[in-house]
Amino acid sequence: MKILDDDIRLVDSSIAEKTKLKSVPQYGIERLTDLLTKQNNIKQMNEYYDKKQKNLDELSIIKESLKEIKSKVISEITKSVNIEMYNYFADIYKDTRKSPTFSMDLQTYNLKRYNDRGTGSSYINLIAFDLAIFKLTKLPFLIHDSILFKNIQVPAFDNLVNIYKSFERQTFIAIDEINKFSKDTIVSLENSKVIALDEQHTLFNKNWKLDS
Repeated sequence: MKILDDDIRLVDSSIAEKTKLKSVPQYGIERLTDLLTKQNNIKQMNEYYDKKQKNLDELSIIKESLKEIKSKVISEITKSVNIEMYNYFADIYKDTRKSPTFSMDLQTYNLKRYNDRGTGSSYINLIAFDLAIFKLTKLPFLIHDSILFKNIQVPAFDNLVNIYKSFERQTFIAIDEINKFSKDTIVSLENSKVIALDEQHTLFNKNWKLDS
């Protein structure tokens, strides 16, 4: 029995000796740690790149979708503005002259006129555009100064006054004289005027023309 116990102890001792962890050089441990750290960093960088690339692809798709939507909206806006300008132009002139055309894209806009290049015609084009925008939006009021009406034909101005009257929202215009217009237009202007100025009734206490 003693011989068997001695043999078992011998075998256990041999196993313990063979499985005993030998000392590892410090350089090997540091090198292993460094490589593992680099491996993890590279892995994280790859994951970040993949995520970034995916986000960039999705962003590109979104931008293209927005661009298409903006283009459709702009197309609808320009179409609506041009229809209203055409209608107002026909009401102002009552003839076959061509109305201006409004165009717009993602970067620029333009109001193209086809009639004579006179000052009156240019201002009518602008007025027609303003009226179209006023009708299509919720702007609370519209203001046109007297300079816009100086070179406009009398019949065209008469028609303009009727258009201004058609709005339920407030429209303000300033004119230098009314006697040259039609009787109906004069009556409309007198009935709706807010203020009338002359040499006796000046906007300021001081008449700058007389006292200059």
